Amino acid sequence: MANLLQKKYDPELDAPKLESNKNLTAQILKDNPGLYKSLRDVKTVSGYSFDNVIQFGLDDFETDADHKTDLGCYAGDDDSYNKFQEFFDEVIEKRHGFGKGQVHDTDLQLHKFKGMRFDGDKVLSCRIRACRSIAGASGSVITLPPQHCRAERRRVEQVVRKALLTFSTWEFKGRYYRYSKLSEEEWENLRQEHISFKKQDSLPHVAAGFTRDFPDARGVYYTTDKTFIIQVNNKEEMRIIGQSQGSEIGDAVERLQSGLDALEKGIGDHGYVFSRHERLGFVSCNPAELGTGLKASVYMALPNLMTHPKFDEILYKRRLCQRASEDAGAADNVLEISNEDRIGMTEVEILSNFIDGVNLFNKMEDKLAAGESIDDLFPSERIGKPGGAMPQSNQDAPPQEPEDGPEEVEEGGEPDDQAAAAMGDHEDDGEEATDFPKLEQHNNFMADVLTEEMYNNLRDKQTPAGFTLDMVIQTGVDNPGHPFIKTVGCVAGDEESYTVFKEFFDPVIEARHGGYKPEDSHKTDLDYAKLGDVTFDEQYVKSSRVRTGRSIRGICLPPFCTRAERREVEKIVTEALATLGGDFAGQYHSLETMTEEEQEQLIAEHLLFDKPVSPLLTGAGMARDWPDARGIYFNEAKTFLVWINEEDHIRVISMQSDGNIGAVFQRFCEGLNQFEEALRASGNEFMHDEHLGYILTCPSNLGTGLRAGVHVTLPNLAKDEQQLDVWLDILRLQKRGTGGVDTGSTDGTYDISNADRLGFSELELVQFLVHGVNLLIQMEKKLEAGDSVEGMVPAEKVNVGWWDHAEAAEADGQLNDIIMNEEFGQQQQFPDEQVRDEDQEQEPAPEDEQEQEPLPEDEQE
Repeated sequence: MANLLQKKYDPELDAPKLESNKNLTAQILKDNPGLYKSLRDVKTVSGYSFDNVIQFGLDDFETDADHKTDLGCYAGDDDSYNKFQEFFDEVIEKRHGFGKGQVHDTDLQLHKFKGMRFDGDKVLSCRIRACRSIAGASGSVITLPPQHCRAERRRVEQVVRKALLTFSTWEFKGRYYRYSKLSEEEWENLRQEHISFKKQDSLPHVAAGFTRDFPDARGVYYTTDKTFIIQVNNKEEMRIIGQSQGSEIGDAVERLQSGLDALEKGIGDHGYVFSRHERLGFVSCNPAELGTGLKASVYMALPNLMTHPKFDEILYKRRLCQRASEDAGAADNVLEISNEDRIGMTEVEILSNFIDGVNLFNKMEDKLAAGESIDDLFPSERIGKPGGAMPQSNQDAPPQEPEDGPEEVEEGGEPDDQAAAAMGDHEDDGEEATDFPKLEQHNNFMADVLTEEMYNNLRDKQTPAGFTLDMVIQTGVDNPGHPFIKTVGCVAGDEESYTVFKEFFDPVIEARHGGYKPEDSHKTDLDYAKLGDVTFDEQYVKSSRVRTGRSIRGICLPPFCTRAERREVEKIVTEALATLGGDFAGQYHSLETMTEEEQEQLIAEHLLFDKPVSPLLTGAGMARDWPDARGIYFNEAKTFLVWINEEDHIRVISMQSDGNIGAVFQRFCEGLNQFEEALRASGNEFMHDEHLGYILTCPSNLGTGLRAGVHVTLPNLAKDEQQLDVWLDILRLQKRGTGGVDTGSTDGTYDISNADRLGFSELELVQFLVHGVNLLIQMEKKLEAGDSVEGMVPAEKVNVGWWDHAEAAEADGQLNDIIMNEEFGQQQQFPDEQVRDEDQEQEPAPEDEQEQEPLPEDEQE
């Protein structure tokens, strides 16, 4: 769904920046500067927008300029090709040479190829596949994979599985395997045999929506001899494949046609048809697969031809393409040869040209192997349409009549055992496909909280900007978490998300933040004087830092903001920062204008965040349009930093390379206050709520958004990490390696920080850090001296003021006997698992720690 507030911005302010993009979408938009403006506010019948169409291409900016394969766009439904015809016609003509006035023709009389085999002995295997989408026979709309809701995707799977009953009483017997039921070993075995497909988890594919809810409603059907395969809900709704070993191309074609016929009849029995466009043929979300959706391919051993200087020219003139075999690889002289065309030629024409081309390659390879010239076989010009002619080497073969089709299952009868096996397990059979996500394997707070009743109550609601519950939970659905690491599993798209979906967010916040109730009020305290001049023992503490996040009121958060909104954040923030003086005066550095060397230098200095790669962030839409409107501000000393448009609108960071946490907190408070004053002077303000404090993207960061941390060396305490984790939890602290989340420590040095964000003030959270780390250092010193540390840590989780109580008890030698009451402590909340924020922040490091290992791109708390 598109951002409903997008129209308040002029399309020119929202237009994509395409300087670094090399795909066909970028080329067309550059050549037609008014095209985006004319199409931006257009929507299809299912709500698919032009921004949805082109998002893949905007995020796929590192591809080479191969316009035959890198189109950079996808359709979300059949109507996309009508509503965005002006754009798609350009794409189709440049990709296929299929003009605006042409109409695609279909000829599926593939029985003509029965019994055919390739000449020579160079072909190792043959594979023919066709892409298909389904539509309701009555004209009901089913969207395509980038726009699928869960119910639609599940309906596609149900329809295919029921159609497979048609396959049950003849030679196409097989079984359907649901991805959600396959073990890793089973999946890997199928992948090795080129039967299964993998999750499309690259950033562009995530942006295009292909990975949502994976593996829900994905699966594969194959026959016992593995010569016929149907892949369900990959990048296409269906990929139907016939294949054979050796050079028997006729067998592969026959398998494909018979399977297509049976499948078409099977879905027709349930009220569905293959989706066809009146001009463009069979519909695919990928414009490269329109028309026939047919790809014929062989694996060929061509050791001499593949090194011929004119091989690429020969491929071009024969309308064929090649890539190295995934099995053997180019080093073994095996290539995959396939047809280039999909639309503008019928299936028969494509296969005829393909077979002639492969046979030509056989002859060329034989002549080259014998040391002879192939000049007499060299095509003089690029071939056009074959006009329906049969392959030259098979023109004398008599036409073959098709065999009888599959035996029909009696109407009203129950499927026999073999038919039941074809469908696989019977879970959900006969049930209406729903949109409620499958969360049985999930370990996040979203899955703990969300019930089907709650989902049904909230699913049709949306914020004024258009953010929905499905958008809130999608990253948690796509990222189940780890059995021992609990994530949050949801994000907000705007400030109003927390009120419109209060029924959902309140219990998530209560669970994540240790019982924080809907009626509780958050407090803010940035009075650094109350902390005083606090310096850690620098024999143990190497560096100190404090950071927080902030959001600009009235602008959608990173998961849902438009390009115009993101650019407005950058403008507002940089103009405010430009007014800072004294120790906070500095310069803004845009990621868009940085050279590669400058970026690498800042990353090496641990100052700059990198492009998000974590699926928690990419699945939530936070990497869209990278690096548009992202950047970093820092003062001359590089001790005060502001990140713009990373996971939140703003990240403010204070740090230095020693143990003087008091100075770091003072700089943090003063800089943040000056920044907010400058922001208010321009008529802007931070998102803030009396109950939730400062509003940020991830519920884990609500309240203060503050993370105060130190790099501290504790080699003796590190000898028992399990016990150390227990003590840290009691002290309301958490640890990770200095290389970021999921990194360990090799020398006992950890990045230790406060665990809480909400319900405590900034001052209190820093106090937890100060007194907790000082206690850990005291314990480390005792262990160095060979003394016991028993009783030094309170028995239950501490609260504000515990340090005063503990100091008094320590003076009396009774620290181990402290009975924590409501004022000073509470029961430990999560003793058996680590709680992790969705926050993926990449913490900067002070300059004198640059010899440390570089931080990973996807740091997560």
